[in-house]
This record gives sequence, structure tokens and C-alpha cells, in this order.
Amino acid sequence: MSVILDASSPEHPYTAAFDDNGTVYVSGALSVDTEGNPVGGRRESLNAAVETLRRRLGTVGLGLEHVVKAKNHVTDVTLRLEANELFIDSFSVRHPARTFVGVTALPDGSMVEIDTIARRPEPQAEETRASTCPTKVTPIARNHKKSKTCASTRCSGSSVWAATRPRGRCCTATGT
Repeated sequence: MSVILDASSPEHPYTAAFDDNGTVYVSGALSVDTEGNPVGGRRESLNAAVETLRRRLGTVGLGLEHVVKAKNHVTDVTLRLEANELFIDSFSVRHPARTFVGVTALPDGSMVEIDTIARRPEPQAEETRASTCPTKVTPIARNHKKSKTCASTRCSGSSVWAATRPRGRCCTATGT
């Protein structure tokens, strides 16, 4: 299922962020302030682009830690050193793949534009739960049918039922 996360306008006929089954494509984040004015200065322009990116990711409930690919477009390739430093600071959890491209000009007089691909985290599988094997069937084992191999003689009553076990093999203590 694909979800468009931001409406476009006649001036901007694109989507700021688009979620396609957990892969989120974020359109280029320019080095502009919240009013849309270009931010001057080398490091300031880079910071502004990252802040625009943070805001766009935030609209879909994600952050920089979810970015898996970043593409920097810059009007001055000598920004690479500052971009590397900012990259290390901004993506401190995990550094995504990155491309650094020099361009002749960017919209609105910006010096920097960063577009990204982010990945929405998968819901975590339920942790294993302790239960009394044949007498208390936990929600993760509703389809379990008591069998002779999972009778109280093999289950101590304190075995662990796991969410990841296929039907019919739910008791981690006995493997049944």
C-alpha cells in the first residue's frame, strides 16, 4: 500500500514525503529557512538543509536515524569537508549511503539540497512469553492444540511459548 504524506501545490507539483510500504522517499530539502528564504553561509546552508529534512521526516513520524540513502546536491563542491562533518554529526546512530553531486544552480538560490530514502522500522515481533504450557495458552499460541507430546509430563509448567514457532511447535522447553 502506498501512502502520499504531503499534498502538492501548483508551484510544487510533487510530494514532500511518500511512503511506499515502509520505504519513505523524501523530496529534496533545500537550504532555506521556515519562510522559504535561502540561508547563506557554508555550514549554515548545510544545517538548514538538514533541518528542512528533519521537518519533512518528522511529518511522517521518522527521524534522521531512519535514513538509508542521502543524495546531496551542492552548488559548490568544496562544501564536501563541511558536509562530511555535518553528516557524521547528524547521522550519529548509523551513517546511510550517500552521494555528493555538484550542480550549477538550485531552486530559490539555495546552496544545498538533500533528498533521501528512509525506511520505516518493522514492527518488532512479540517477545517470547512465559506461561504454563498445556493449561494457559497465551495469545501468541491461540491455535495450539494440546497434544500427547506437549502434556504435563514433558512440560514443566514454566516453559516458554514463542511467537516465532510454527503451529504445532510452540513449546521451547520441549520443541513441541
